[in-house]
Amino acid sequence: MFRALLRTQLAAFGAQLFQSVANRTKKASPLKMIGLALLVLYACFAFIMMFGLYFSQLAKPLFEMGIAWLYFALFAMAASALMFTGSVFIVKSQLYEAKDNDLLLAMPIPPRLILASRMTLLLLVNFIFELLIAIPALVMWLRAAPAAAG
Repeated sequence: MFRALLRTQLAAFGAQLFQSVANRTKKASPLKMIGLALLVLYACFAFIMMFGLYFSQLAKPLFEMGIAWLYFALFAMAASALMFTGSVFIVKSQLYEAKDNDLLLAMPIPPRLILASRMTLLLLVNFIFELLIAIPALVMWLRAAPAAAG
């Protein structure tokens, strides 16, 4: 049951992202969907490059000074800030303004499963936001401070 709810939540979230705001009943054209997918990929690439340049400036000096904890603290603060600001609006629309609450609560589905599926979706979105920062931070740290096999 949980997997079915999660699949439904993911499908609804994808439809919310890829359908036009003015016309929710009609599907977006394939050209619009390709354009939106390219825009999302470009935004992800821009975030990865931005944080990559940010962490490349910090990694070597902090490694040489022996304060690697500060590097990872800055990574954690940047990731937390992006996850918080990125998920505030998603939480509002997914938890508080969901239009299918009445329908789901009328079915013989435990409310904890409904809430768990929505919270899992939020967790997945936060993991994606964190990866946008974690990947460049790790790559730049490994470039500045080569890790030994041990």
